Amino acid sequence: MDPILQEQLFRGNPSDEMEVILKLRSDQILPKQTRIISRFGEIATCRIPRTSIHDLWSHPNVEDVQACRHVTLEESNSVPSSARLAGGSSAFASKRKKPFDFSGKGVVLGIIDKGFDPTHPDFIDPSGSSRFLAMWDQSSTLGNNSYGYGRMFFQKELNAAIRSRQPFQTLAYHPAWFDPGQMGSHGTHTCGIAAGNGRTGPMGVAPDVEIVAVNLSLGRTGKQISLGNSVRLLEAIDFISKVAGNQPLVISCSIGLHAGDHKGASLFEQAIDYWLQERKARACVMSCGNYFLSNTHQSGKLRQGEQQRISWVVRPRDRTPNELELWYSSQDELEIAVCLPNSKQCFRVLPQTRKTLILHGQKIGSLYHRLDPNTQDNQVVCYLYPHAPAGRWNLQLFAKDIQQGGYHAYIEKDSPLGNDQSFFPQSEANPLFTTGSICNGFLSIAVGAVDSHSKGFKLAPFSSAGPTADFRVKPEICAEGMNVPGPKSAGKGMVRSTGEHTLKSGTSMACPHVAGAIALLFEATPRPLHIQETRELLFSSTLKPEIISRLDRYRYGYGVLDIEKALEQINTTALSKRQ
Repeated sequence: MDPILQEQLFRGNPSDEMEVILKLRSDQILPKQTRIISRFGEIATCRIPRTSIHDLWSHPNVEDVQACRHVTLEESNSVPSSARLAGGSSAFASKRKKPFDFSGKGVVLGIIDKGFDPTHPDFIDPSGSSRFLAMWDQSSTLGNNSYGYGRMFFQKELNAAIRSRQPFQTLAYHPAWFDPGQMGSHGTHTCGIAAGNGRTGPMGVAPDVEIVAVNLSLGRTGKQISLGNSVRLLEAIDFISKVAGNQPLVISCSIGLHAGDHKGASLFEQAIDYWLQERKARACVMSCGNYFLSNTHQSGKLRQGEQQRISWVVRPRDRTPNELELWYSSQDELEIAVCLPNSKQCFRVLPQTRKTLILHGQKIGSLYHRLDPNTQDNQVVCYLYPHAPAGRWNLQLFAKDIQQGGYHAYIEKDSPLGNDQSFFPQSEANPLFTTGSICNGFLSIAVGAVDSHSKGFKLAPFSSAGPTADFRVKPEICAEGMNVPGPKSAGKGMVRSTGEHTLKSGTSMACPHVAGAIALLFEATPRPLHIQETRELLFSSTLKPEIISRLDRYRYGYGVLDIEKALEQINTTALSKRQ
């Protein structure tokens, strides 16, 4: 069973329903007590009582069950600003030879993020109507819908709210709830980069798209609202698809994690690949992650009989759970030992075994060693609970039987409510293979960040590196991600937006540039494009920056976004044929 799922079995009320992703062998037989919420071919999100998880996992029609994974945003920093930036433009926009001939008209932009401000002028058309077709606030407890949580606002309700004297009060929603630092909410900014109409500041890439936004959330945790998880992310995509109907649709998702197989084999990534093949004129664009300098990946190669030690540092002030995953070939056999800081006490596991970590009679963690059914690779997962000792933990790898020898180790990103991050010592860390763990699918598009203010589109220092663990190109493309201007949401106590803008950096900011560009392509093409055609058109038209180092090769992908060239290539013979 999925180690994360096993860990979640022991949390909460036994009668509570759990959110899981499952893979079915057929559509005919569903396990008892299983409520299917959304479907992506043989992949489904569902709810099931905690007490029925073992029955679900062992059901003959269930191929695999995976627990929900908490996700976090890919914003590197914010630059305080209260300027309206009227008449300004992004560095990409300032390099345009002429205005784009297309604006995304007739295309839907789905954006999954945290905190949207529907009162910002950049999301209101000249008639005073909202450009949002719908917005789903997953954090709300006031709604009633088929998903069982959150509240949905459609265009009629949004129009009534923005024309009222107290729009946020009317909606019982405020973007400041999702902006604890009061620097402008992440979702408002990324949405504006892709779709802002430029009424009070820089124009977005596709200013005439229709917007469907999902405020991803698990609800309130104490005084804060958590971001969400992989289950709710898939359900957000399902909701956006239903609202978009038969219109061309591109989804922008600036969210990620560290750990995982990095082969595109997770059930989440399989679901996205199915969704992209299901219908033409669809694309899913994801940030590749801000993990290049995070020191959260380590890799190596073992020979028969060798031993390898991996250091894992937990800071003294860290009060969050910590997780380390190690992946290696099923053709190999390793014995794994986890050793406490400043101690000779170690816990050992062979394949297909599990160990509870106990110190002074108290459970401080768990250690799992299993064969993953999706990758057919061995997976080792070590969980440390918040009260586990701080310091330098050691993982010792003993090569018992080696055919391949390679391995990858990842430290999971802290939860969005965490305040610290465990890490590998810099001398042991490897910045390659650091793309986010949900962007490695075969058909989704992962985006890295460059500094377009610099000469030659220099890479942003934080932008993650590929390749995938099975050596595919990720990220595939880069776009502007340093000090990018975008709409700033209304702050705490404000009754509506005053049209301000702010600057933010991150692969989060690069992602919506590419999503907006694809919206232009969808409008411009004479027929709906299959996702493979969209990818080819986008990647074959990129700017090719000078590769300075070996590492750069794994960070630029196929090059830097060039919207003008991509639009120019549409009139080729292959794309002109109506099929």
